[in-house]
Amino acid sequence: MRVNEKQFRDKTGYVLTEFYNTNFKKLTFHLNSFVRDEPIAQNLANDTFIRALDQIEKFDRTKSDFITWLFVVGGNIARAHLKKEGRLSTVSIDKDFDGFTLSEILTAEKSTVNEEKIIQKKYDYVKECILSLPEKYKSVIVMRELENMTYQEIQDYTGLAEGTVKSQIKKGRSMLKKICTRNLILISQGDIT
Repeated sequence: MRVNEKQFRDKTGYVLTEFYNTNFKKLTFHLNSFVRDEPIAQNLANDTFIRALDQIEKFDRTKSDFITWLFVVGGNIARAHLKKEGRLSTVSIDKDFDGFTLSEILTAEKSTVNEEKIIQKKYDYVKECILSLPEKYKSVIVMRELENMTYQEIQDYTGLAEGTVKSQIKKGRSMLKKICTRNLILISQGDIT
């Protein structure tokens, strides 16, 4: 679906040309944090705008701001690009208020047996574990760890208070740690295929 200025304004509340000019560099910077290559990040930013405009009917203004939704679409495009290139990273590695991160779980033990395959198996396993969490924890963990959304973006999207978002992420991570840790070590040792 191609969108004209009026449709875009009606759906998002923004003027398309102004929105693009204001946010293209921000989106490129965000995508560069995934791919670590400025020209590729710019290409992915263009692809993101095109896909977002083609799928604008999926955007719900009552759930999030358009920039937040655009960043989620961009993150998905960047991850697909990395997967295609065989450079899919694990998960968010930034430290949060509660101490540990999922990347620390994933690197609990170094592997000498084809490390890329081991990392991919760990990533897939952690993703399965995330999807098995109760819904209220699963949704915020997916947004934070898989879609790399900030706390503010999660608040905007869900409408939850900051404390609730942080509490649900902390509880979700704690549940994941209990579910995942033993099997991740076994995966590292090559005991689980």
